[in-house]
Amino acid sequence: MLTGRIRDQALVLSIVPLAFLIVLLLLVTILERRTEDAARWSEHSAIVLNQSDRTESQLVTVNTAAITYVRTRRPADRARFSRALGQLESSLDRLQVLVKDNPPQEVRAKNYAGALRQAMNVLNVYVAYVSAGKLREAQSLDASPKTRALADRLTSTRADFDAAERDLAIQRFSTLRGQLAAFGAIVIGVTLLGIVVTLFTTARFGLRLAQRLLQLAENARLLGAGQDPPRMTGNDEVADLDRVYQDMARRLRRERRVARTLQHALLPQRTPVVPGIEITAAYAPATRASDIGGDWYDAFLLSDDLLALSVGDVVGSGLRAATVMGGVRQSIRTAARENADPEHVMRVANRMLCADGWIASAVYVVMDVRSGEIAVASAGHPPPFLARNSTVSALQCSGILLGVLDDARYDVCRTTLDDGSLLVLYTDGLIEADQDVIGGIERLGAIVGDSAVQTASSPARAIQHRVFERVRARDDSAVLTVRVSRPVSGANGRVSWTFDARDAEAARRVRHEMVQFITGHAPESDFSNAELIFSELAGNIARHTPGPARFSLERRKRSIVMKMSDVGDPFAYDGRETVDPFAEGGRGLFLVHALAHDMQIERKGNENTVTVLLAL
Repeated sequence: MLTGRIRDQALVLSIVPLAFLIVLLLLVTILERRTEDAARWSEHSAIVLNQSDRTESQLVTVNTAAITYVRTRRPADRARFSRALGQLESSLDRLQVLVKDNPPQEVRAKNYAGALRQAMNVLNVYVAYVSAGKLREAQSLDASPKTRALADRLTSTRADFDAAERDLAIQRFSTLRGQLAAFGAIVIGVTLLGIVVTLFTTARFGLRLAQRLLQLAENARLLGAGQDPPRMTGNDEVADLDRVYQDMARRLRRERRVARTLQHALLPQRTPVVPGIEITAAYAPATRASDIGGDWYDAFLLSDDLLALSVGDVVGSGLRAATVMGGVRQSIRTAARENADPEHVMRVANRMLCADGWIASAVYVVMDVRSGEIAVASAGHPPPFLARNSTVSALQCSGILLGVLDDARYDVCRTTLDDGSLLVLYTDGLIEADQDVIGGIERLGAIVGDSAVQTASSPARAIQHRVFERVRARDDSAVLTVRVSRPVSGANGRVSWTFDARDAEAARRVRHEMVQFITGHAPESDFSNAELIFSELAGNIARHTPGPARFSLERRKRSIVMKMSDVGDPFAYDGRETVDPFAEGGRGLFLVHALAHDMQIERKGNENTVTVLLAL
């Protein structure tokens, strides 16, 4: 078998370098004995010199402690000085022990130690004078010629000791150097010969094996790209590995197809249709088959007035995670129909996962579609984003992951979705594309705050496109958005809309709802002028601004006030009675001024507002 031949040939080829290794072992054994002597003396010299340096450093510590005590006169600093003296004495004893086997160095160490102990005595007396308040005696001692001479003696004895130790190490190395050079040359020669012979005997075998491995690498690359490479011929270990790779890739692709099919079947195929509320969803699969499975989104009506939303992610991946995901999603639906309270729904889902031994993060929202009020509960899930009035905020609700604690509790956050508000629920695949969760949340918040995203026909797909336009999806990601597009009633019969003036369908919808509002508050009035005014104002915004617009109506006693706001460049109307029919612009405002009872243009910050008064 070729499988055995590769292993056997490798064994035979190993005999050649083994023979050289035996010869080298004999040479190295001799060389090792010599190098051990060199290493031992080198280590001893290093220890002695390091101990000398530590002794000098300890002397500096003693001197620093003395200076500190002289400055502060605190008992604690005096005690620190005493401890430093004791440590210096121990360091001197250690130094003398290290050189006791070398009589000349032992004498030098004794001289150095004697000078150092005299210096310690002088410092001790100096500190005692200061402690007793005898400053004059302390100054006299510090300026004494004997003290200066002692410092010089201390420096010279340490330098003499260190220099002698270095000279001794150099002398020992000089003796061993010749022996090491000879044996080193022999070792190098034998090694080079062994390398040449080994390379010669293994070249053919190595080249053949390299070609096989290159072919295996190319097949692996094709498998990673989703292609089916040709199977490698032969029956050696490389061919076996290629077969294992290809079989494993086919199994993974099959599991990916099954998981994708199951996941697609378990996710909702359509979202509920709620007048005045736009629900959009988007799902992006992971780029790797092993990462597929656990993300879900869901939206369903509990009644004519209640809309339920859920988004989550089962910890894990693959076919099993996809199956568990379907069970969690269904348990949330069942619990919500029993009791829509978010805390109740989360506790039911948590008990189910605890029983099955799985963990998931989730966020659940229940919305009153008439008032716009929402209640949110989160179980360890990234916070939903809420965009309204040109601001974006994260709804932070605390709650532990589902499946961790049987008796876990979940806080409920409440807020209201106004007209034009955009609620964004998502899974962590959307914020972990760059493997930076904090940065991912910040980037997603900025994307949600973009007016182009808020007014897109499908905010969910727009968000997903913006996130993954520069990075690949490492994990599954789901996005579910809710945009309130109906007019939201306020006090005194006032309603408002937010829409994209460049979106013709959105503009027609607002115009239709505007007519319904006017006819509801003034059935006998003629609303044709209002339609024309709205069309002219919306058309100006679509032509001259980025597109986002805010429109409101307010019913007064005998009139209706229309307001249209945009974020375009400043403009004004000069109040002309006529307009040049050949002019490029100006006809729209002229027509609005002619049809309205009154018209005013106001600029605040970066926003233009046209206020039109229509008499009823």
